[in-house]
Amino acid sequence: MTEANKIYKPKEFVKVRFRKLRNGNKSIYLDVYENGERRYEFLKLYLIPQTSTKARQQNNYTLQIADTLKGQRLKEILNGKAGITNNTKGKNVVFSDFINAYIKKKKKQGNSAWKMARWLLLHLQAWKMDGVKLGQIDKQYCLRVLNRLRGSNLTQGTQNQNYRYFKAVLNEAVKADFIAFNPLDKLDATERITKGETTKEYLTTEEVQRLINTPCKKDIIKRAFLFSCFCGLRRSDIGRLRWKDFQTSNGQTEVKIIQRKTGKQLILPLSDEALRWLPNRGDDMLNDEVFSKFTRMGQITLKQWARDAEITKNVTFHTARHTFATMLITFGADIYSVSKLLGHTNVTTTQIYAKMVDTRKAETTLLLNGKFY
Repeated sequence: MTEANKIYKPKEFVKVRFRKLRNGNKSIYLDVYENGERRYEFLKLYLIPQTSTKARQQNNYTLQIADTLKGQRLKEILNGKAGITNNTKGKNVVFSDFINAYIKKKKKQGNSAWKMARWLLLHLQAWKMDGVKLGQIDKQYCLRVLNRLRGSNLTQGTQNQNYRYFKAVLNEAVKADFIAFNPLDKLDATERITKGETTKEYLTTEEVQRLINTPCKKDIIKRAFLFSCFCGLRRSDIGRLRWKDFQTSNGQTEVKIIQRKTGKQLILPLSDEALRWLPNRGDDMLNDEVFSKFTRMGQITLKQWARDAEITKNVTFHTARHTFATMLITFGADIYSVSKLLGHTNVTTTQIYAKMVDTRKAETTLLLNGKFY
């Protein structure tokens, strides 16, 4: 075939690839080719063995997420090659002004993201890096901000939180057409600030039973915590529960709420074990709080109750939510269903619980080592 007759095949800059893991799952990653260099971006998405219809549905959902991320990355690369840089709309907008507008918007929505955005702004102001125009924010500016974070006395987790909200604010600027793409997306994995290895504290079934058997100074704290252990609701949502949020049909009771963290609706079927820990309604009206006088101050009571139950773990109210997830997975529930019950918008958020259960199983088998000779 002559040079003139050759069929031109465009370069595929981003490919979705898979790596088989020892446990039979497949890790999904992006193979990215840009500016003559190849890099791999691991998405923390996993395909599981297709042993059931639910497993196939979960895998299809995961692949859709991977394809979406591939499309986003490809768009960023093509924009760069076409010379599409920051929109003129953002050329004269000061970054600190934009963050303040972001904070105001999130406050109005009742979204707690405004608090971390405020902390980010305070750090940028202290470093005198808040006066930059949106149109001037590039990869080098982002690296300077991240280096400042790394050089601060903030914990790894707090550094990661600031990094994530830095990214969220810039994503908002992209969404509003102030900039064409988020320059943080151009960073390699080694340049980003990760939260490192985190451990989600949860209770075993034996520890939950000990709490059930142990008196608590404030009965409302005990009921709220154990209710969360058996339904997975966050503290912020339990504190706002009203009796009108409960509905019973054909013997099944469910609670219908708008989640405070995500702003999305959650319809959650309740088990008999969860219903067992609801307070006695008595003469309460439909609009009355279910867990009245349930406040943040209950954390002190909660920790003392855990110590009385001879639990040495760092128990917080969110431990109950982690406990709910790990108990379900331990008893055989699939990740997709658990994700829906927790109200997660992304199944990958739920997969960490499966990893925790797998780790515990591995640790348990090691107990047999050295017992026989």
